[in-house]
Amino acid sequence: MTNFTQATFIYNGTTWISSLTNNVSPNAGYTSVVNVPGGGSTTVTGFDQLVLCDTLGGATTVTAPASPIVNMRFTVKDANNNAGTNNITVDGNGKTLENPVTPGTYTSPIIINTNSRSATWAFDPTRNRYTLITTVP
Repeated sequence: MTNFTQATFIYNGTTWISSLTNNVSPNAGYTSVVNVPGGGSTTVTGFDQLVLCDTLGGATTVTAPASPIVNMRFTVKDANNNAGTNNITVDGNGKTLENPVTPGTYTSPIIINTNSRSATWAFDPTRNRYTLITTVP
C-alpha cells in the first residue's frame, strides 16, 4: 500500500527470513534510502545507503557511521537542487572525507553547496578515511 516499497522473503530450508525496503524505485541499487527533511539530520546506518536531502526546507546534516565496516559506501544527494541556498553538511564522525569539490583533499566536515550535487564515499580502513567514488556534477 506504500509506493516504492519492496518486501523480500527468503527461505533457508528451515526458516523464512523477511525484509522490507522503502523507496526501491527509482533509486534501485541501494540497500536503503533515507529521506532527510529540510533542517533535519541523519546518521548513516546501512551499507550502500542513499541519503536524499530536502534542501528546499533548510540546511541538512548527514553524519557518517562511527564504526564503519571495510568498503562501507554511502551516497548523499541534493534531492531538490537547492544546496546552493541550503547547504548539506557531511560529517565524517571522527574520520575525514575526500572533498568532491577538490578531489585528493580530505577533511571533515564537507559542505555540499552546489545545486543537484551527489557524492558517494567508501570507507578505506587502511587510511581510516572515506574515499570519493563518484560525484555529480
